Amino acid sequence: MAKGLEQALAAGDCPSFDALLDAYLAVLDASIVALTDRVRRWERLWPHVSPTPLLSGTMPSCMEQGLDIAEAGATYNTSGVCCIGLADVVDSLAVLEQLVYGEQRCTLAELKAALAADWQGFDELRLAVRHRAPKWGNNDERVDRLAVRVTDVVGRRINREPNARGGVFQAALYGILPTVQNFGKPTGALPNGRHAGTPLTVNTGASLGMNRQGVTGLVHSVTKIDLAQFPNGTVLDIMLHPSTLSGDQGWQTVAAVVRSHFAQGGLAIQFNIFDPVVLREAKEFPERHADLQVRVCGWNVLFANLRPEEQDLFIAKAEAAQ
Repeated sequence: MAKGLEQALAAGDCPSFDALLDAYLAVLDASIVALTDRVRRWERLWPHVSPTPLLSGTMPSCMEQGLDIAEAGATYNTSGVCCIGLADVVDSLAVLEQLVYGEQRCTLAELKAALAADWQGFDELRLAVRHRAPKWGNNDERVDRLAVRVTDVVGRRINREPNARGGVFQAALYGILPTVQNFGKPTGALPNGRHAGTPLTVNTGASLGMNRQGVTGLVHSVTKIDLAQFPNGTVLDIMLHPSTLSGDQGWQTVAAVVRSHFAQGGLAIQFNIFDPVVLREAKEFPERHADLQVRVCGWNVLFANLRPEEQDLFIAKAEAAQ
C-alpha cells in the first residue's frame, strides 16, 4: 500500500486532497488487478510445477476427489493478499491533507523535493510532518477516517476477486518481518517522515513512537476498521515494558485491554512484554537467552533465530514503549 502512494505522487500534481486520494486509490486498484492476474496465471501452473501430495493426503476432500490442493481438491480454495504498510500510508495521507492542502505549510512540489532528497536538508519540514500532523493509533478521527476509507476500498476490491481454483481472493492486513523489510527496501521516502529503504510498519500497529495515546488509543483506532473485510487475517501488536505489569493491577490492565479490543470488533491481539536492555543483551549474547521468545504476527519465534535487523526492530519497539 505504501508503494502505491509513492507512485500516485510521482504521477503528477493534484489540485485538491480529494483528487490525490482518488488518484492513490486508483493506483491501488490497478495494482490489485495486476497482482491477482499474475497469481491466477501462477495457480494454473501450480499442479504441473509443484504439486503438494503430502499435504493433500491429509485432507479428506482431496482424497475423496483424487485431486491435489493445487488442483482445487480442498474444500476451501482461497488465495490471500496481504495489505502492508497501513500506518505509513494513512499517516502520509494525513500529512498531505493537513500540512500541504490545508495549512499550506509547504507546497506539494516542495514536499516531493524533500522525498526525492530522502529528507536530507529538509529537517524542519520533517519535524513538522512528524509532530504536527495527526498519526494513526491515537484515536484521532482526522487520520482514522482515512484508514477506514482505504481499508474499505482494498478489502471490498480484493474479496470479490475470483482466483484460478474455483475460489476467491481474501484480503489480509498483516506483514511479517521479512516482508515489511523487503517491501520497504524499494520504497522511497514517504510524506510521514519515513526514510527511503527502511522497513514498513507491521500489521495494524502505529508508526514507531507515534502512538502517543498509549494502548487505549491504538485499540480505539484499529477497531474503527471493519476487520471482517480481512478474513485472511490481521493482528494488533502491543509492546509493553515489564514495569507496566507489576502486581495484580498490571495483569488486570492487560485483561481489560483484551476484552475491550474484542468487544469493539477486534480480530486478533498479541503482546510482547520486554525490557529493551534484555533484548539488547540477547542480541549480543544469544547463548545467555537461548530460550527467549518473541511474538511475530500471530506466532512465536526464538529471538536468537531472528536476523540482526529483525532483532533491531523489536529493540526499537521496546525502547519506544518505555
